[in-house]
Parts: sequence; structure tokens; C-alpha cells
Amino acid sequence: MFKCPNCTGSLIFDIKTQKMRCLSCGSVMDPEEYHNSESLRLNNADTGTDAYGVMVSLCPNCGAEIISPDTSVTGFCSYCRAEVVMQKRMDGEKRPQYIIPLQITKEECKRQFMKSMHAPFIPKDFKDDRFLEGFRGFYIPYWLYDVRCRKTESAPEHTEKYLLRIADKLDGRTSTVLYDAAMHFDDRIANEIAPFRTEEVRPFAEEYLAGFYADRADVKAGVYKQDIETKAAEELKNSVTTSLLDSNEYNQRIRSGISELIRIDVEPYTALFPVWFLTWRRKDRVAYAVMNGQTGKITFNAPVDTKKMMLWIIILACILFFVFENIPPVLPKYVLAIVSNICSVILFLVRRETAKLYVSSFRTEDKAYTAGKTNVPDTGKILSSKAFRLLLVFIPAWLLIPIYGPSIICAVSAILSLFMFISITELSIPMHQVSVIIGTLLLLISEAAAYYISYMDYVESIYSFSGSGIVLAAALVTCFLIVHQCNLISTKPIPNYTNRKGGNNSAKND
Repeated sequence: MFKCPNCTGSLIFDIKTQKMRCLSCGSVMDPEEYHNSESLRLNNADTGTDAYGVMVSLCPNCGAEIISPDTSVTGFCSYCRAEVVMQKRMDGEKRPQYIIPLQITKEECKRQFMKSMHAPFIPKDFKDDRFLEGFRGFYIPYWLYDVRCRKTESAPEHTEKYLLRIADKLDGRTSTVLYDAAMHFDDRIANEIAPFRTEEVRPFAEEYLAGFYADRADVKAGVYKQDIETKAAEELKNSVTTSLLDSNEYNQRIRSGISELIRIDVEPYTALFPVWFLTWRRKDRVAYAVMNGQTGKITFNAPVDTKKMMLWIIILACILFFVFENIPPVLPKYVLAIVSNICSVILFLVRRETAKLYVSSFRTEDKAYTAGKTNVPDTGKILSSKAFRLLLVFIPAWLLIPIYGPSIICAVSAILSLFMFISITELSIPMHQVSVIIGTLLLLISEAAAYYISYMDYVESIYSFSGSGIVLAAALVTCFLIVHQCNLISTKPIPNYTNRKGGNNSAKND
């Protein structure tokens, strides 16, 4: 859509030079000069001054819509990585007000990504240069909120003078807050690649998109406005706390008084911010690696290669076998108590990973996704780490062994495991994670058997060692469930955006 004035070849935005470069003759020119030159601009979509012409590529597999001012062929979908022929149509896209152009090249992106890949169990694809060529330059729509403090025109009667002086100093104070405006762009990813240097924004010109892609805005500004006003008011109150030496009562009086003298104005603006986007797909799951295209900050939850992990487990088992062969023997009952103790910790880990999967699956932390929905679970309660404090009961339990014997440890382990099993089941049922429920149930039953063996005080060590073997076997199954849960957390189902709306139908200031 952008033609070279010298040879009519295609122009793209060159990241290194931050100029428009012709793919045919190599001539360069400034994007804003090109944008302002009506004789050169050929992006003539007749959609009004508030919109610009784009080619919309629709994935027939997942329904994702990718926009670009170019008519170049899209070889695969960035969201589901399906290599399909994208359905194309010309359309008008609501013109954002600002943009931060890409500042990191693909080669630099690949180098930084490779440096960050230190995990031993990641799939080999992520170290394959051909796969990393799949990184795409992408622009994500954001809402840019200008938060400004305004002194009220009339102060309440009998307002103390020192409060008026503080209000005068705060009058006009500004800050900038940003939230992504694409519903399916996970808020977790947006938070992890933040911040963007918003002082480097430029007036939007579609020439910056030449050769790259953008997502469509489909989140309204009002979704975040209330949260921003509340947060800004709280930060304002905290900022006027004069000193730690002052009394809490005095500081509280200042905060209360200032809230009556200052109002918070929030003005939203639309912007496009750059990222490099890579999609990995295995069967019906996808994982995303996303890099901030301005700062180079990366977020990536790597799935675990189960075969690699099995090899490491075998090596670790051989090392432990050698260690236990060369230390003095441990009483069988104590082995059973130790194993039961370990299994309780494993169940706590299963519960934690199941909670993370629940939050990830239902996106309970994503404000844009949950906007307008009812009965959204409290993410804080789901991810609460308070349950781990229950493990502290093992400290007095071990101290009571001289009185009650090792069976006290097995009893405590079985009781705690029962509570964890109930919590895991409650989280797993809505996600249809039957295998997790069965696996944790097997571990619970084996812990109950361990307690029975320990309580009955069988003299023969064969019973204790057999019980320990059963519990360890169940623990091994549960460990693989943890790996399975981690892989589900780090990946997502093939997305479905068939019913989403974009363009001029969304992203309004309401």
C-alpha cells in the first residue's frame, strides 16, 4: 500500500534507521514526511479522517483478525499458528492517536530470546533458529490514560490553611497509566512486558506499520476508568503523608481533608505499542513468547519437555540410590513418616499449580475479559499462600514423636492431605481435570494406608518399606501431575475469536 516515489516499489518501515525503505531501489524517507505528503500517500481508504484503510486477515481456524496496511500474504496465524490461507478483506480501522514504533530488530529479538532460554526442560524448538524466524513484529492497542489532579473551585468552610497550601501544590500534577485494549491479549503478559517509555510516543501514522501487523482494539476505555480513579485517589492520599515522625491521626486528617479539595480527572487516549510475538503449538495447546519491542523485556512461560525430565529423574534416582546405600540404615517407621511428610508437601504444590491453572483458564485476573461478568471468583483467595502455613504443624508433630511415635507424622500428613484433596477437587471440577482428581485421590489413599501401617506398629520392616514404596509410587504419579499442570499453565487452548468484534465497532471512549 505504500509505494516508493522513485520506482513505485513497496516501502516498509526499517527498524534500524526508523525510516521508510524501498525494497526495490533502497531509497529511504521519513515516515512522517511521507504521511504528510498527499501526493505520495496511496493508502486511500475512503473511511473518513477518523479511520485508515487496512487489510484484515481472518484466520478460518480460530477466528483471529490481524490488520496491516500492507496487502502482503500472511503465511500463518500468529495466535493459533495454523498454516492456512487467511481470508482477506479491506476495511477501515479506527485511527489511534499515538504510536511507539518498533525499536528492536528481529535479529536482536532472537539473540535476546536465546540468551534467556536457560531452563533445562524446554522443548528443543525454542533453540531452533528456523522456529525463531516465526517472531512477528506486532502492534498491540493500548489505552493511555492521562491522570490529572485538579483543585476544586470552592473549598468547604473552615478548611485549614495548610490543607489549602497542599492542595495548591498538588493542583496540576499528572501521571500516565496504560492498559491493553485487546480483550484476548492476556493482562498477565501485558504486565510482564511493561513498562513502555510513554514519553517516546509519536503521533500515529500508518506508515510505521508498513511490513508489520497490528491487533484490533475491542476493549472500551470505561472498563479501566473506575480502577484508575480509585488507585489515583489512594496514591494521592498517600503522597501527602508528611513524615513518619508525625502521628497517624495527623496524617489521616490530612488525607481526609485533601480528598475534599482535589478531584481526579482521567482522559483516555488510544495508542499502538510494539511487541515481538512468537507462537509455539503442540497438538491443541499453544504457548506465547512476547518481547517488548521498545525495551526488550521478555515474558515466556516455557512448557516442560517430559522426556527430558524423565531422563533427569532417572539420573537423580541413581544418585539417591548411591547415597542411601552408603549411609547408616534408617528405622523403617521413620522412613514411612518422612515419605508421608514429603507427600503432603507435594499435594500442597499440586493445589498451588491447580489454583494457577484455574486463574489462567478463567482469566480471573484479566479486568477486560471479566468486565460485565458476574460471579467472578476472588483471585486473591484462590492463589492465597495461607494454606502453606498449615505445613508448620509438622514442627510440633516431629517434636511429639518420642511420645506418640512416628505414627503422629503419618496422621497429620493424612489429615492435611484430605483438606488439600477437597480444595484441589473444587478447583478441578470446573476445568474437567479428572486425572488430577484421580491422581491426588491415589496419593490420599496411600497416605491413609501409611498411617494404618504405622499405627498398627508392625514389627517387620517389610511392611514399613512396602508402605513407603506405595506412597512413593503414588507421589511419583502426583509429580507427573504437577508437570502436567505446569504445562497447562504455560500453554493455552487453541483460541477461538469467532465472535469477537473489532475496528469501529469497539474501542470507543464510552
